[in-house]
Amino acid sequence: MATRKKGASPGVVTWAGLAVVAGAAAILTFTTLRDLAIACGISDTFLGVPLAWLLPITVDAAGAVAIRVWLTQRASPAASRLARRLSWFCIILSILGNAGQHGMAAYGIVPPWWVIVLVSAVPPAMFGAVTHLAVLLNREDEGAWIWGPDPQPNEDIPSPPVKEGEDESAPEEPAVEPDDEPEAESRAPGDGAKLDQLRAWMADHGGEVPSKRKVIELCGVGHPKAGKLIEALEPPKTNGVKVL
Repeated sequence: MATRKKGASPGVVTWAGLAVVAGAAAILTFTTLRDLAIACGISDTFLGVPLAWLLPITVDAAGAVAIRVWLTQRASPAASRLARRLSWFCIILSILGNAGQHGMAAYGIVPPWWVIVLVSAVPPAMFGAVTHLAVLLNREDEGAWIWGPDPQPNEDIPSPPVKEGEDESAPEEPAVEPDDEPEAESRAPGDGAKLDQLRAWMADHGGEVPSKRKVIELCGVGHPKAGKLIEALEPPKTNGVKVL
C-alpha cells in the first residue's frame, strides 16, 4: 500500500531567504503602487491614513488570500480554479502597475484618463473576486456544493395500472431491496484504493474513524470528496468509537 511521505522542513536558510525576498518585494511594490495612486489623484486621507496606501494593500491582500487557497489544495475544484486565476491576475496587475508607474515617472508623463479609470476599478474588482472566493469556500464547508433537491429515499412510486381481468386485491409481490453492490460500482475509479488506505489507517489506530482533515491529508482530496469517502467507510464494529 502506497503511503504519502512527509516532506522535510524547508530549513532556517530557506525561511530566512523567503522572508528577505517577500519583505523587499512588498516594500518596493507598496511604494510604487502608492505613488501610482497619488499620480492618479488619490491624495485624500481617512482617519489620518492616506487613501493611496489602500491600492497596494488591496492587491497584495487579495493575492495572498488567493495563493493560499490555491496552493493548499484543500478547496473544491471551483474554488481552486478561481483562486488560481485570481493569484495570477494579482501578480500580473502588480507587475503592470510597477512598470507603468516607473515608466511614467522616469519620463515625466501624466497618467492618461484610461490609466486613472483602471486604477480606480482595481479595489472594487478585488473586493468582488475575494467575496466570490469566500462564498465558494463557505458553500463547500456547509455541504451546499451539491445543487438540486435532496434525494428522497422513501418517495412513493406510482403503482402500474391494473389490466382488465386482474384482481386489484391480489397481494403484491414483496419488493426486493437493491444490493449494496451498485453503490460500490457507482463510485469513481480510484475510490476503492482510497477506501482501502483509510481502512488500513483505521486498523492501525484501533478502529477510529478519520476526520475530514485526516482524509484530506492521507488521500489528497478536497473537502467534498473527503466527506464522501468518510460516508463510504464501513461503520466500526464496536460502539462508542471516538472520531478524531
